[in-house]
Amino acid sequence: MRDTLVTTDPGDLADALMSLQRSFGVTLEVEAVRNVATFGELCDYVSALVPGSERSDCTLQQAFYRLRAAFRQVEPTRSIPLAPGTLTSTLLPRAGRRALVRRLEGALQIDLGLLEPPAYVIVPLLLAVLASLPLMHFAGIAGGVCLTVSLVGLMVAYRFGTQITQPTLGHLARRMAGKYYRRSRRYPHTVNRTEIESLLTDLFVQELGIDAKDLSRETLWRYAPENTGQPGRWPGSG
Repeated sequence: MRDTLVTTDPGDLADALMSLQRSFGVTLEVEAVRNVATFGELCDYVSALVPGSERSDCTLQQAFYRLRAAFRQVEPTRSIPLAPGTLTSTLLPRAGRRALVRRLEGALQIDLGLLEPPAYVIVPLLLAVLASLPLMHFAGIAGGVCLTVSLVGLMVAYRFGTQITQPTLGHLARRMAGKYYRRSRRYPHTVNRTEIESLLTDLFVQELGIDAKDLSRETLWRYAPENTGQPGRWPGSG
């Protein structure tokens, strides 16, 4: 769909762009982003901005190697083969899963965003949040209590969720390479510009929850931030 990004919530786009800045170590200029017409143009703009000397090695491969080394560090006695197709549910058994993920993230010094609560928990809580908003106009106290309980429920659900978001080690490496580009590379001050468009696609798909087939170079881009925090800079810029 050519209008996938046009119809996306502007707040979600802003969050995705801030993740982009952190991952690639760039600062987006408001006017340049405003003048972008397609996702392909955005990718070209970001690629030109990324600092560092050119190096043609594969960031996705390096992210996988880092993940493999981290798994072996936190679980040295396990003999499961570590390949891109290895199921993360096999590497992270449900018993003790959260503790193991914390150790893995500690070894990588990266928040993998690997666990979440199941949909059957989240959906009712989100519906309760939505229902409590109009209720507050008619029964303020009851609506406020409902909203508070629902929000606390969401916080607890995400804090203790154990459902895995990335099905295989390869998927996890791809998420890591897109969301933590410079930290995934063996030489962080280098860049492989030929892979940036693919990794930006992965990042936007993950951040916005859209289908990869709906995002291409021809996908329209139309977003103008109203409040950037400082003149000429995107929100969250350093």
